Amino acid sequence: MMLDSIKPRVAIYIRVSTHYQIDKDSLPMQREDLTNYCKYIFNTDEYEIFEDAGYSGKDTGRPAFQEMMIKIRKKEFTHILVWKIDRISRNLLDFSTMYEELKKYGVTFVSKNEQFDTSTAMGEAMLKIILVFAELERKLTSERVTATMLSRAVKGLWNGANVPLGYEWNEEKKFPVPNDKERKTVELIYSKYIRFKSCDKLSNYLNNNNISTKRGGFWTSKTVNDILRNPFYKGTYRYNYKESGGGKKKPESEWIIIENNHEPIIDETLWNMCNDILNQNGGKVSTKFRNVVHTHIFSKKLVCKKCGNTFIACKDRERTNGFRPSIYRCAGNRSKHICDAKMCSDIVIGSFIFELLRNIVQACSKFCNTPLELQNKLLNGISFSNVKSINIEDLELLYVALYKTELKKNELNINSIQDSILSNSENNNHTEMIKKQINKFNKERSKYKKALERLEDLYLFSEKGINKTDYIQKKQQYEEKLRLAEDNLRQFYRMNDSARNLKDMSFLLGYEKFLFNSTIKGSEFDYTEFAMNINNNVLKDFIDSIIEKIEIENSSISCVFLKNGLKLRFENKIPLIMST
Repeated sequence: MMLDSIKPRVAIYIRVSTHYQIDKDSLPMQREDLTNYCKYIFNTDEYEIFEDAGYSGKDTGRPAFQEMMIKIRKKEFTHILVWKIDRISRNLLDFSTMYEELKKYGVTFVSKNEQFDTSTAMGEAMLKIILVFAELERKLTSERVTATMLSRAVKGLWNGANVPLGYEWNEEKKFPVPNDKERKTVELIYSKYIRFKSCDKLSNYLNNNNISTKRGGFWTSKTVNDILRNPFYKGTYRYNYKESGGGKKKPESEWIIIENNHEPIIDETLWNMCNDILNQNGGKVSTKFRNVVHTHIFSKKLVCKKCGNTFIACKDRERTNGFRPSIYRCAGNRSKHICDAKMCSDIVIGSFIFELLRNIVQACSKFCNTPLELQNKLLNGISFSNVKSINIEDLELLYVALYKTELKKNELNINSIQDSILSNSENNNHTEMIKKQINKFNKERSKYKKALERLEDLYLFSEKGINKTDYIQKKQQYEEKLRLAEDNLRQFYRMNDSARNLKDMSFLLGYEKFLFNSTIKGSEFDYTEFAMNINNNVLKDFIDSIIEKIEIENSSISCVFLKNGLKLRFENKIPLIMST
């Protein structure tokens, strides 16, 4: 086997499809076998293990697999190593898509059990042949399982789906039976729907009265609608109704319907009344029929850093002050089940974003001496208590953009500055500013270098001298100031190359009065008060015009991308907790 001249960085992928395999020896065996392969065949200790325990190989919607692919796209690995090819996928189309992506990033695929790797033409050909047979085996198995499950459904037997709200599993009957506590919630839903005639109003009622779902989550209009439409509650067993994974409906001729199959919770007459109302509502123009159409300020702006999916918005419960924020859930978590990202709230996101933009506008009015001084201004506020720092390169670019904005405000020749920013022209105003800053930090560097030399002479050779403790303390102080001056110099020199075509921040200045709205009293920014005094549509239009996207990690903002091409990456101390 030919190894790369550069030491391989290996992603080890392990998967087992049943908990029986997890509990026995399959998972540990794969782990040990593949780590030894890395050490003795690849001759490397640079590997990371990705484990999906209890996941099928029929598709690639698995959390560890998705995490591995994200890191591959960041070029963190040179090889993928698996125990057997079907550990990755039994689906030819999925694997082909993945393999094309691996080739794009120059990643070699190695299967230890089949003894081939795709760095050779023969290995690539063998891979494709094996995968064809793996998919054939999967489809044959799927056909056998489907036939068995249809046969069971015709007999009214349970086929292992999630037990609906209102029921619990009965081991003796091998079928769900009514749960005394949960059935009251189901009965309440049906009786209240007759009164409200709206799934949206009913979901708000349930949330406001702290009535929990089956798994303790929030009610949505869809959740309510699904319960009202489910014939299981009137004792009818329906199977083979939708495509696997909750997809589109199958033709009615393929459904299996068994009336009076089990103990009902809802009388058939009440079930029919509720469904008649649903049918009537479905025939109305939805936007005219709804009393409220919600506007979510950060809709389509939030992106999950972990899986790359956007966040789905819905309204949270109303607070005691009357404010009703939006909450956002990662689509990879909510609908695809490939991500464990937590939800986040308008209260956290809005406070952070609007206070950040206010701070940027304030920084425009008073120029900072250094990018680090700018960082202190940007992170001034309670919203940033969990932020450790801002990426230094992003700070430097924003620093120059703010200065260009100041020049534009003062009606200086911004066009010539944009064309020759930081060039060698003696007449360039921006260049002169940079030169002054560089001279300033050069003088500081020289000053503290001399101070260190004099301090050492004083300690070693002067008759009066100073004691060792004072010498060490003074030396540390001077060294720290010298380091700061040298850091600032490096930052200003880096600007020469990075800021040539940088846009300014003038697109934000027109919103100064908006961001410092008179309804907001005091220096501390209160997002709830701010949002309650301005129409949501206005706030959303503002965000859409300023923000390109916002990257979320662990319920915290990790990066803000502005419309002018700038971005600010944040290093957070700890994950933020969603405000209530």
